[in-house]
Amino acid sequence: MIKTAICALILVSFTLIISGTVLSKTNPQTWRCGRNVIAIGDSKSSVLLKCGPPTSSDTTEATTVRLLRALKNGNMTEEEFKERMQISEEWVYNCGSEKFSTFLSFENGVLASIERGEYGSGESYCEGAEENPNKN
Repeated sequence: MIKTAICALILVSFTLIISGTVLSKTNPQTWRCGRNVIAIGDSKSSVLLKCGPPTSSDTTEATTVRLLRALKNGNMTEEEFKERMQISEEWVYNCGSEKFSTFLSFENGVLASIERGEYGSGESYCEGAEENPNKN
């Protein structure tokens, strides 16, 4: 009886450790820089105001073209091309040698994803706008 209970306890502990490892790999919906919290859906200007300038950034522009066809009197007669400009930016915040770097991805000026990277190095850029070494 005691042996069964110990085996069950070990199995539950192992399951919790494994599930905790899996859950920690998911992308967060929020990130704390200093005393401020940013979240998916925040504007680029709001993040800049709260966190200060990123350690580095990269911008990509892409244009997508779609062919739209309209029905007129039940027949496909009109064609229209629709263009859409997509501006993607990735900001990197180096959080120093004791914390993970953070990658923020923006789509058309709106925060779309937050990902954690490897450990940073040197000074931390993650303590909020007032403590950011890049502040103007």
